[in-house]
Amino acid sequence: MFFDMPPPPPNLTPLKVEEKVCTAILKNSFLSFITIPTTPPPEKYSDLPCTKEDTDKIIELISTIGSHGKIELLLHHKKRCRQIEAEIRHIHPFKFLSVIFSRPEMTKYMKHVHDDWFVWKNFIDGLSGNMKNEATKRRIYPFLSEFAKEVNAPEYELKVYIDRKDYEGLLKYLIYR
Repeated sequence: MFFDMPPPPPNLTPLKVEEKVCTAILKNSFLSFITIPTTPPPEKYSDLPCTKEDTDKIIELISTIGSHGKIELLLHHKKRCRQIEAEIRHIHPFKFLSVIFSRPEMTKYMKHVHDDWFVWKNFIDGLSGNMKNEATKRRIYPFLSEFAKEVNAPEYELKVYIDRKDYEGLLKYLIYR
């Protein structure tokens, strides 16, 4: 029988197939009753991905948008900023913010971002979208306590903004506290 097969040799690594591809194939076949297990999202804040390379990219992005005006950003830095944005899109917003607000020099750049309406509006729109997406997945509150520790802020003060879904207020709080 199929289930009585011996285990694969130890030197054989399993194939990784994109879930979307498998799902598309299975939906249109007689095997549509088969479900593909997905990798569960991290349950602990410390397990959320944010590599050294991700951190370097976040620092580059914030220092770039915080040290150049909107005209210079549009003319000389737009392509690189969009590229970095795409490369760090997988980062949870709390990890993204902790890279920024656990470093005093990055907070200074964020003050410059806040002072330029055009740059601020684009930044807050992106961050709010990511926060709303994570909130929909119920992936905000489980990580709030550890995030608060990383940015050295009282959890109850951050929770007020999270409860109201006031992500712009949260960002202003982190910048000017």
